[in-house]
Amino acid sequence: MRFKSKELSCLFLTCSILSITFVACQKQGIVDGLQIRSGALHLSTASFPVIATDLTSNGGPDITYKRGMSAGGNGGFTDLNTANQPSIDADVYLNMGIVNGIRNIYKDPQLGSGEFYLDGSTYKIRESADYTNMLAYVLSHNLELMNQVGGTPPIYPLATQYLDTAGDYVPLPTVGASMSAFQQNFIDWASKADSIAGGPSYHSIWIAHQEPAHTLGYLNGIETDAAKLTNIGRFIRYWKPIAAALRAKGARVGGVQDNSANAPFYQATVDSLVNNQVDLDFLTFQFYDWGNRSDLDAAIASLKSYRTHPGTANTKLIVDRGMWLNGFASKTDCINTSQGMIRYLQGERNYMDYADLIYAHIFDDQHTDTTLMEFKVCGWLNKNVLPKRRTLTGLPTGVDGFVTSNTTKLSAAMWNTSTNPQNLTLQLNNTSFSQSKNLIVMKGTDTVYRAVPSSQTSWNAAAKTISVINLKPNEFVLITLQ
Repeated sequence: MRFKSKELSCLFLTCSILSITFVACQKQGIVDGLQIRSGALHLSTASFPVIATDLTSNGGPDITYKRGMSAGGNGGFTDLNTANQPSIDADVYLNMGIVNGIRNIYKDPQLGSGEFYLDGSTYKIRESADYTNMLAYVLSHNLELMNQVGGTPPIYPLATQYLDTAGDYVPLPTVGASMSAFQQNFIDWASKADSIAGGPSYHSIWIAHQEPAHTLGYLNGIETDAAKLTNIGRFIRYWKPIAAALRAKGARVGGVQDNSANAPFYQATVDSLVNNQVDLDFLTFQFYDWGNRSDLDAAIASLKSYRTHPGTANTKLIVDRGMWLNGFASKTDCINTSQGMIRYLQGERNYMDYADLIYAHIFDDQHTDTTLMEFKVCGWLNKNVLPKRRTLTGLPTGVDGFVTSNTTKLSAAMWNTSTNPQNLTLQLNNTSFSQSKNLIVMKGTDTVYRAVPSSQTSWNAAAKTISVINLKPNEFVLITLQ
């Protein structure tokens, strides 16, 4: 249908579906706010708030950090835990870059094989194929391997005065001969495991302690801040010779995995590392609230403080266990709803702000169901987020997001945490993208993740716009144009 100036000078058109009235005056093929093409109605970009991105701008540091998933835990990062290999397979499917293999060698059932054992009165180690085969499985899939190993096998005398009332997850040996023996045994065990799994020149990342301010904040059964500080120091002194020896062999090391519930102790941890002259390649943290900016800011502040000391200028941050648990009634609400995924995307945007200081972020999960929304979103991030971040301006209150691009592709994520629905146009400035570009828009609504049809959101090469981006409260969209 065409409206010619000779046939009418003004058309009053009511669109009941949109509950909007448009007045059109003397335009061929356009009715003020509507475009009519091939008999179909298309919303003009002039009808909606415009947000803009400049595809030549610098929106922050290059995004080069890795994403990954943890595996193992108290069930052990070994072949005996049948969930581990399917978890690694899911990592490969999702284009992950790193695996955190968690072992608790105080409670790990694999200890029954005698990796740490007594020969008379001498403490010795031997490797278990169930463990080294698991490490080799990760490496065979071109994933980087990080080993988070906590605790002490109970064959060593333990400093039981620091146990918590639940039996403690990661106790240390008593100071003296027991401590020295375990430290040397650990160095030998870790180095040999690397060599068997990846060859004589291979070295993984070793993070051999877990949440000292959380699980070891006790002295004689009482949890206090003073005990947390004491135990942070104990762990750092325990880890110092292990870290130095592993680094001398070529490995990279991290510590000490304070968690976000103990953010007030981040700087105290750095001070203890510096006072004990412990050089780390990575400061590691566990976050309970993925999108919480204050947790990350506190961790980055402590990292920057640590990097001012000799030998630490290149130390980076790793979030080796990240969870969405705070603010949600259940884990399902975290990992399979749009509300939970908005929290995840907020966390991703926060990490982008510090991308030059972050080596990896890893969520604490071991699901293998790749239909879960968390994996849909994570897979999209791994496959589509590009190193160059671009500016994003004009966002309405409650709407946020990020844009990355190169000369041939754009990827963007946006979400709405306000109580108002939003209809938006994304304007692409300084781009030569043509009509041949393929637009894919995915949307998360409650528990549904679906593709948005082109009849609802389309790419206009002439105007360089993507419109209409409809975001109801607690919805997100993932946009790819290539």
